[in-house]
Amino acid sequence: CSPTKITNGTAFVALLLVVPFVMVDLPWRQDILLVLSTVAYILCMRLFKNQTVFLVDTTNAIAFCVVACTCNWIFACRSITSLADRLYIENERDSDALTGLYSRKSGRIMIENHVAHGSHGAFMIIDVDDFKHFNDTYGHQYGDIVLKRVAECMTKSSRGTDVACRFGGDEFVLFCVDVDMETAEMVASRFQELLKDCLDEKDRHVTTSIGIAEVGMHADYERFFSDADKALYEAKEKGKNCFVVHKSRLGSW
Repeated sequence: CSPTKITNGTAFVALLLVVPFVMVDLPWRQDILLVLSTVAYILCMRLFKNQTVFLVDTTNAIAFCVVACTCNWIFACRSITSLADRLYIENERDSDALTGLYSRKSGRIMIENHVAHGSHGAFMIIDVDDFKHFNDTYGHQYGDIVLKRVAECMTKSSRGTDVACRFGGDEFVLFCVDVDMETAEMVASRFQELLKDCLDEKDRHVTTSIGIAEVGMHADYERFFSDADKALYEAKEKGKNCFVVHKSRLGSW
């Protein structure tokens, strides 16, 4: 440290505030680094600045260190949680061996991460109509083939940035990232048309009902899932083989 280089604490305190944003580590270890850096800075100030400036800079350094440690816990914890979610998804994304889509849990994590980071879009629940009857008539093995075809058509009708998962049984979820509801309607229509084309003559009568809900930035997962579920119920009531947008938002289609 030299008097010519250390003229004020502006650069140092700015660095303290930047550290939590760029580091991904355990919060307590980042705090140790921040505190040690502050102590080193204060010692340098004691050697090369007069008493008045030293007291002012020391007060500022301690105050900004407290702010930086607080920011560190907020942002570091979020970063670690996000990293853990991504690692979980990488390990579990193929857990649905039948369709190759995201599992129910990893799909939810992906969707919630998108929404938490400011994405909006459309959330769809896709249900195969009368699938139990189809299984009972043609057998579970052929039923599995139909579920695979549904998954394939979901992938073809959506983008790589969208989130497609098998929610369970004959029910699927598709989250279209950063799209308006008009585009969501087109995606649902394209999916149902693709499904007709990829099914064999034996299973051409297989159809799907879709409930669609609008997802705003930082929306609650349970809320828009409930909206889509209500829309799906309405689609079933309308005779199946159709899609419905949740009424309280945009009306039905």
